[in-house]
Amino acid sequence: MNKWIVAVLMIGVVAGCGIEWFPEDNATSGDKNKDVSFSFAGKNKCSVPAGSNVDSGPIEIFNLQTTATISVSGATTSRYTIIGENSPRTAPATIRPGQSVSVTHQAATPDATSKIVITTLRIAGKEASFKSTTDPCAQGTTTFE
Repeated sequence: MNKWIVAVLMIGVVAGCGIEWFPEDNATSGDKNKDVSFSFAGKNKCSVPAGSNVDSGPIEIFNLQTTATISVSGATTSRYTIIGENSPRTAPATIRPGQSVSVTHQAATPDATSKIVITTLRIAGKEASFKSTTDPCAQGTTTFE
């Protein structure tokens, strides 16, 4: 009888090795992503044609340890694209470690009250904003902060 108990216990221990029986989700993995960082430094665009689509280009996400929620807000034309996926999104989704992202929006139109358009990207609770303006760039520059 003791041999059978030991055998059953050993099978249970071996079967559990290397298997994640209770994988984490966004709700329980927040602490793992507490150091996530990303920015649009050097990506904000000036002298953009009025009404044109303006893309940030890819940005890298640092310290993303597990999947996280990604979303975008700002102008009604604000979108994000996870690099490697073809369609821009407006709705929240999930991003995985190692992926990068870009954001897009439509530049201000000639009749807009503001010449600056701002799109805010949120990943794992952290935010950064991408901006474009139809105003001219400072001499010798192509971006602004």
